[in-house]
Amino acid sequence: MIRSFTVPVYDSQVTLVRTQADLLRACDKHGVEEPDKNTDGICIQADFSTGRTQFILGWMTKDAAVLAHEAVHLAQFILIRAGIDPRDSNGETMAYLVGYLVDKCLKIR
Repeated sequence: MIRSFTVPVYDSQVTLVRTQADLLRACDKHGVEEPDKNTDGICIQADFSTGRTQFILGWMTKDAAVLAHEAVHLAQFILIRAGIDPRDSNGETMAYLVGYLVDKCLKIR
């Protein structure tokens, strides 16, 4: 199942996918090249044509470490796109965003 949520402060939309088939569908929807089919997790910057920043987060395992890993990539993408250095304030903004992303993913999975 494909589920989405917004990151309002950064006007970003995140699509969470849990299976390889859903990952391929989300990539097709957003016009993204098909990724490696043998991955447990992936984070992709997707379609920006709507004005809202779109991301695909693939978490195809039950391993929370994979989710945390991909959430760090996602947080970096979001912050950099917003013009914020993830290292600012000793990484505090990044840490809060990663926590928010992991929490949202766990709640909608």
